[in-house]
Amino acid sequence: MLPAPLLDGLDGPLGTLVETSAAALETTSESVAKALVDHEVHVLVITLPTGASQAIRMFAQAAIAAGVTVVNATPEKLARDEDLRRRFADAGAVLLGDDLRSHVGATTLHTTLIELLISRGLVPTSTYQLNVGGNTDFLNLADAGRSASKFDSKANALRAAGLTDVAGTAGPTGYIGHLADTKVCFANIKATSVLGSELEIDVKLTVEDSPNAAGVIANAVRAGQTAVDRGLSGSVDDASALLFKSPPHGLPESEARASFLDFAS
Repeated sequence: MLPAPLLDGLDGPLGTLVETSAAALETTSESVAKALVDHEVHVLVITLPTGASQAIRMFAQAAIAAGVTVVNATPEKLARDEDLRRRFADAGAVLLGDDLRSHVGATTLHTTLIELLISRGLVPTSTYQLNVGGNTDFLNLADAGRSASKFDSKANALRAAGLTDVAGTAGPTGYIGHLADTKVCFANIKATSVLGSELEIDVKLTVEDSPNAAGVIANAVRAGQTAVDRGLSGSVDDASALLFKSPPHGLPESEARASFLDFAS
C-alpha cells in the first residue's frame, strides 16, 4: 500500500477510529500522480468516504495529470462537473460516475418500483427511502456534513426514474453499530391510479452492504477500459446510467440497462 495526502479524508466520526500513517502526512498530490504512472495504472477506483471532497478531487486531479481513467464510486460531483469532464477528455482518459450503485440495493429497488408504477399509468404522490447500517460507511454518514452529497445523489436517481415535483426523501438515516455490514432499507411509495384510487407500497430490503457493490465495481472498471480501448475519453454516458446513482444524464432502470448493453456489445 502507498500513502496519499490525508486532506479531509478522516474528518468527522472516522477520525476517532482510523490511525493516520505518518507517511500520509508527508506525501503530496504530485507523488500520487507519479505513483499512478510508475505502477502503470489503467483505471483508478475512488472509494473514499462520502464527504471527503478535497481528498476525492485530489485523486481526480492526479488521474488527469497521469492520463488515468477514473471510476468515481463516491457521491462527490466529478462526472457531473463539466470542467472536469473536459479536462479528462483533453487528457485522453475516461471519467465514470458519480456514486456507484449496488448490485441490488436501495436505489435500484426504489427506482425500479417507481418506473413500474409510472409505466402502468399511476402517478406517484410521495415517497421515502430510509437506510440504516452498522459499518464505517454509515458511521461516517451519521455526520450531516458528510452525508449531504449522498442525499443529493439519491435525489438525482429518483428524478431520473421519473419523479418530479413529488414530496419525498432518500438517504442514510442512522448508524446502528450491531448491524455491522448489514444494511436495511425501508422504502415507501404512494400513488394514485384510475378514478382517483390510491395505492401504497411498503418494502424492506436487507443486504450485506460491502459485497453488494463488488460486481458493479468490476463492471465499471471493464467499462472504463473498454471506453479507452475504443478511443473514447471524458464522460461516457452509455456506460454510466446503469452503474451509478447520479451520472451526468440519468435514465430509468430499463433504459439504463438497454444503454449499457448496447455499449458493451
